[in-house]
Amino acid sequence: MVDFQIYRIFGEQIRSERLKKEIKDIHISFRLNKETGRPDTYLNGVNVENKIRSMEVSSKVSPISTLDFVREAMVAQQQAMGNEKGIVMDGRDIGTTVFPDAELKIFVTATPEIRAQRRYDELKAKGQEASFDEILENVKQRDYIDQNREVSPLRKAEDALLLDNTDLSIEEQKKWLFEHYMIARENNIEIIDATCPVVLRLQKRIRQGYLADSDEEKQIVIYGKSGHAEVLGLVGQTDGKAIVIEKAEEAKKLDLNKSIRLFSQTTKSLDEFQEIVEYFKQHISPEATFEYYDTICRQVANRMPKLREFAATHDLIFFVSGKKSSNGKMLFEECLKVNANSHLIDNEKEIDPSLLQNVKSIGVCGATSTPKWLMEKIYNHIRTLIKE
Repeated sequence: MVDFQIYRIFGEQIRSERLKKEIKDIHISFRLNKETGRPDTYLNGVNVENKIRSMEVSSKVSPISTLDFVREAMVAQQQAMGNEKGIVMDGRDIGTTVFPDAELKIFVTATPEIRAQRRYDELKAKGQEASFDEILENVKQRDYIDQNREVSPLRKAEDALLLDNTDLSIEEQKKWLFEHYMIARENNIEIIDATCPVVLRLQKRIRQGYLADSDEEKQIVIYGKSGHAEVLGLVGQTDGKAIVIEKAEEAKKLDLNKSIRLFSQTTKSLDEFQEIVEYFKQHISPEATFEYYDTICRQVANRMPKLREFAATHDLIFFVSGKKSSNGKMLFEECLKVNANSHLIDNEKEIDPSLLQNVKSIGVCGATSTPKWLMEKIYNHIRTLIKE
């Protein structure tokens, strides 16, 4: 995906020095497509879901991805997406370079001819011109380049399961996954369900709300970040029909003549959720019904007052969190409300030593999921910088 943006900027000729300068301005995000129920890929705010599948892009991806600084930029963005866990990601070096410690790795392969046929069928279904021979040649070239590049080559991780789906349908692949899950259970391999119990209860509640009163025309509304792993899971409980709103003002765009059932991502702002509730209460049609469920995790909501108090008592605040974390962004904003000298970092290398000058008190805090060892590492790094 990063490679596509680079290709779009630089076309046929790659100018390395300019590319190094431009690559820092390339940002990938995902937003739920309400029509398909699946996330679309956005580059710098532009939807490129269809373009990244085109032959024009596919033919240029491998040469560009051999550049070491391109691989480094891509890996950094992919790893940031996985900071909060709860993510399924595919790619040619995901299990070996991007997430070498992933809990489950499956190396999926098929013959070049079968993969070319699948790509050909996909392009034709979208109404695009396609040549099977051209696609097959592209598949073989990409395999060769990716397998032989020096940085992050395509290879199976030693601890990955191998799934050759050459002759398997989608249903047969699902069966394969279930059978391997059962083998793990039968051999007393410990299977740990790390699903947050709060999120699990929320999923069940949304499913019940979606199925209840099936004769009533109602809207399932989720206050959350579009494309976030938790929100995607919640939307899935409604067969992709839920409406996601990210901010209170987006509530004004809904059809208030239809009944509404409002839920929330567990890490969103309690104050803004209550603002949305009040808006619906005041404006929904008398002919429609409105019900809301406060599903915000109190471990997050209850931290806010103490976090504001903590931030206000220090001259300088370093808030430690992944840049993509919804929980982290929300809590960091609480720090900024009371202390403008607050800085969001995700590792000790992001600390600007000049910020430490002329301050008497420094506070280090973080998101709900920020590990203690990382906080301590940053604390010790700050102490070292002060001594220097």
